[in-house]
Amino acid sequence: EKGIFLQRCASYVNNYDSAVAAEIQQGAFNKNTAVCKPISIVSKKIKLNTIAAEVSEKWLKQFENPNGAIVHISKLASELDFTNSHSVVEEALRHLAPLIGADGSRPENDIGSGPDDLWLFPNLSLVIEAKTGNKNSIHKSDAEQMLASLQWFENIYPNYASPTPVFISNALVADDINYFPEHCRVIDSQSIQSLLAALREMYLSLVHQGPIFWTGEYIAKQLNQRGLSSDRLLHCFSQPLK
Repeated sequence: EKGIFLQRCASYVNNYDSAVAAEIQQGAFNKNTAVCKPISIVSKKIKLNTIAAEVSEKWLKQFENPNGAIVHISKLASELDFTNSHSVVEEALRHLAPLIGADGSRPENDIGSGPDDLWLFPNLSLVIEAKTGNKNSIHKSDAEQMLASLQWFENIYPNYASPTPVFISNALVADDINYFPEHCRVIDSQSIQSLLAALREMYLSLVHQGPIFWTGEYIAKQLNQRGLSSDRLLHCFSQPLK
């Protein structure tokens, strides 16, 4: 697929000329919007929370019957059960992103490199590795995968703020924390379901209030009140890897 091919070219060219790489990435995005967005699109930081909430607004307005949004959240809750396969969980994480104002993608699945999932907010980037099969700990091999994904992010988004590494796992400790990048966070199954419960409550309220309230500014306030805004999300629904 031409868009994916161009993105691979952009990743290679970025080692030598980031400006040219950005132009190639723009061409890749024009061909295929499933690839990573170019810096010119993702780096706008004006009215950050409202801009993020406008993603949620657009998501809600896609439903002809707004109750479909509530059904969709229930479906995500089922798909984000950690007994499901990695691919089901990773795809559900992609679809969860716009509900909280993020652009979600699956770089490793879509282009063969990068993290399992990537969430881009205007003021926050989450590089996500799903380790739902880990029972007791996060392993050294998982640390190596995360470090490679962080390097991938820096190559693709050289002018973007450093991302936060996040593991999706019920294992909350590392075999040896010294192998891991700083500031690793873990979102376990209980936190995922709590997040979805907060989203369900918020969208039920929006549906009952009606479309007059479906604005970026109002949704931004609702996200923030429930700990779902990008500046509160990790504090409320994750914990540090130990």
